Amino acid sequence: MSHDDSSFGDLDNDKEPGRNGSGSFWLILLVVSCAVFLISENVISGAIIPAVLSMLPSVRAARWLRKNDQHLHRAKACSRFMLATGCWSALCTGFVTLAVLLAVMIVLGDPPTESQGMNTMLVIACAATATCLVGCWATWTAWTGCVRVWAHPKLMKMADYDFANLRDLVPPPATCNRAIYVTAMSLTVPTMAIGTGWMIYAATAAPPNQVDVVAVVGGLLLLLGCPLVSVVVLKVFSNRLFADGPADCWSSVSTGRENN
Repeated sequence: MSHDDSSFGDLDNDKEPGRNGSGSFWLILLVVSCAVFLISENVISGAIIPAVLSMLPSVRAARWLRKNDQHLHRAKACSRFMLATGCWSALCTGFVTLAVLLAVMIVLGDPPTESQGMNTMLVIACAATATCLVGCWATWTAWTGCVRVWAHPKLMKMADYDFANLRDLVPPPATCNRAIYVTAMSLTVPTMAIGTGWMIYAATAAPPNQVDVVAVVGGLLLLLGCPLVSVVVLKVFSNRLFADGPADCWSSVSTGRENN
């Protein structure tokens, strides 16, 4: 693999949508989403465009890293974390857009039906599941490859679209490693979902006017205890999984095993 970025053509050198410091792009996009929703009368259709656009920078960065990084394990781990970051961004953007569109329905005097609400929740659940699966895949790749990762949707722009700049790159202040968010979500969401499902089952399966205390307590422990356990796990293994910055991730010291 080569460090020559020309193989990507114009794809990786195009400016990222909405990444030029202007919130007006996303405001206009939200208006467009509302228009699509009003025309199609489907909240899911209105939320698709913002979700996909928010995911694109991470997907492009994943391709860029996979193509240019000569260290196989690091290329796999970091590109997969970028994909997971894209899923995470799409999930958050889609959730916010859906909330806005549902609020618009209420303001217009046409509150969502039970079927619309269930379909919306199903889409959110599927998106969260996909994010968790990709996040677990990325975490396993980094762990088994002995790679410390750093991920952010603006990575390409920070490096001025030059892979060689990553070795000395210092990100702007308050720029967080999104790999931490992805791993935290991958750890907490599945067990919290199990806890919630357990509590719902306990509430519906119990005889009238009776509560299965053991099931409810078990569900609460999963629902509330898992985030705390995840914080401890992340703290213990953070030095093994997460780099302090791009320069730390892409330095020769933290490459892990090389397979050229």
